[in-house]
Amino acid sequence: MISRRDFLKTGAMATTGILVPLGLSARTLPPGVVPAFPAASPVLSKFTNQLFVPPTTTPDASGVVNLSMENNIWNFHDDTAQLSPTPTFGYMVNGIRAPYLGATIIAQRGKPVTLNATNNLGVHPMAPWISTSNGVPGIQAGDATAPRAAVHHHGGYNLEGADGGPFDWFPGNTNNPLLANKTYTYNYANDMQAATQWYHDHAVGITRLNVYAGLAGCYWLRDQYDTGLAGNSLGLPYNVLNGSTYEIPLVLQDKAFVNAAPYSSLNYTANAPTWLPEFFGDVSVVNGKAWPNLNVEQAVYRFRLINGAEARLFNLSLSNGGLIYQIGTEAGLLNAPVRMSALLLAPGERADILLDFTKVALGSKIILQNNAPAPFPSGGGGVAIPQLMQFTVSSAASGAAVTVIPATLRSNTDPTKPAMLLPAKKAALATVQQVNVLLYEVMGPGGPALDTVNLLRLDEALQSVNAVKMTRNTLVQWNIINMTGDVHPLHTHLFNFLISNRQNFNTVTYQATLDVLPFRNISATNQSISVPNMLTGVIPDPATFVTGSAYPPAPNEAGWKDTVMCPPGQVTRILAPIGYVPSLDSATPAGTVSGVPYGQNIYNKSGIYGTQYPGGAFTGSFVYHCHILDHEENDMMQMFQVNP
Repeated sequence: MISRRDFLKTGAMATTGILVPLGLSARTLPPGVVPAFPAASPVLSKFTNQLFVPPTTTPDASGVVNLSMENNIWNFHDDTAQLSPTPTFGYMVNGIRAPYLGATIIAQRGKPVTLNATNNLGVHPMAPWISTSNGVPGIQAGDATAPRAAVHHHGGYNLEGADGGPFDWFPGNTNNPLLANKTYTYNYANDMQAATQWYHDHAVGITRLNVYAGLAGCYWLRDQYDTGLAGNSLGLPYNVLNGSTYEIPLVLQDKAFVNAAPYSSLNYTANAPTWLPEFFGDVSVVNGKAWPNLNVEQAVYRFRLINGAEARLFNLSLSNGGLIYQIGTEAGLLNAPVRMSALLLAPGERADILLDFTKVALGSKIILQNNAPAPFPSGGGGVAIPQLMQFTVSSAASGAAVTVIPATLRSNTDPTKPAMLLPAKKAALATVQQVNVLLYEVMGPGGPALDTVNLLRLDEALQSVNAVKMTRNTLVQWNIINMTGDVHPLHTHLFNFLISNRQNFNTVTYQATLDVLPFRNISATNQSISVPNMLTGVIPDPATFVTGSAYPPAPNEAGWKDTVMCPPGQVTRILAPIGYVPSLDSATPAGTVSGVPYGQNIYNKSGIYGTQYPGGAFTGSFVYHCHILDHEENDMMQMFQVNP
């Protein structure tokens, strides 16, 4: 049987606008079972490293980007007496070698990119944690010395063969002859509004270890409004190619280290190679540097945030009480900057923000703080990291700096700005396909043994009566039912969506409904555990279990997204147009998917890129999953299918 966490009263996270059932008890282990946390990292000095800003690159005149995955040595701390250089993975992009992470690729809307990716990886920095005996599906013994890899364009609207999903790893993939060798070519349509996207590894069974070792990078999509140039019509801070000045990526992560000579090593779980439900490190790492400092002018800066952590959520604030102005979500700009005292960011999520240093005295030092419990929201499972990085106000604003926060970002009357976003609404219920998705944790004798979607293993995804099968050119409402004690950031490949609302539901009666279904045994980290049979049992509709009123997304969530926080004990509802809606530049709304207001779209309907990207070709099988990487890989990931 499955033992569950207790569900208690509901509380509110006032700083985020997201209601979270704070009473969901922390994961409880049986007596005598010790959590497998990493050994303590060496003590490292804070704010002595200067922030590393990844270099930027663009496609060549033909739209080609050449990328290779390489073994490297990287200094996470500049003082090698405190921490020796560390073996890592990194991307080399257009000849620019990044020992950790990768160069920021800047692409233009309407200009497709051909990305040639080569896997040159050798001995894995995380080899001690690679074993086929740990029950993680898909991992291979050869990954320790010749790791498989896949490049996922996170946030991109791409054909099935260009998605870089978990099964599209190379080399040596016998399921697809195109993936047999060391190089694979991805074609990216870039037919979306300007957005903060990224690219990272996604090879099944080894994603968490490849990303932890360094395989991630930024991918920024520009358009005619958000140009990244000085004097842009939106009044936003700008980026200088290969010399980022006022627009800077911040990849937030946590790590653990074992120091030794001549090389230190990345640490993971204390009892390698056993799977751990969530990894939490004890060192803040931003852009590959431990607790870095950034010298800033008395100006407005644009920071493109990515939560690139394995499992940690960050609740960000400034030590001087300054405001955070969020201007964009994962898939584009908001209507206007949203003022916040704190910003909650889950793994996989991005936030486009402005920070205003114009009135901060010279010499001031401001800490980017974090007070999110680990795991979130209950805590009790990871070392707190209350400080992430430091800003030092070191000089007055230069003549080219932006010194005013823009009042608006979108407009229906100003042609120099993109069209306004409207609240997420749906047409009559009969015109909307409903999809129920159940997030559920399977408990074993030693604690959590498996995290699932729909109580299924990944390889069972399309065999179940609950398989998600959608049809192009329809509006789909996903009802994401969280029966666990954690917030899960659910990421959908292929499409972006709008958050409709969230609502509490009665978890006790919902569990009772599951308990009367037939049971079957499921493999969970080398254990056989009895669970409700969701191959044949239909997921109960949450509509009959909800309590209280639904509440809308927080103001900073009211834009297009590809990753959504799903609080425990709640139904999170998202609306997704599957297929096309008119071009953002279209003069008429012909072809609009019923229920999606005109202007609220991201896909091009006409197939202007000819045979490579014909209209209506975006069908096939894709994945959706929790972006807590330890959950994703065991086994909170499922497939969905888009039919013509």
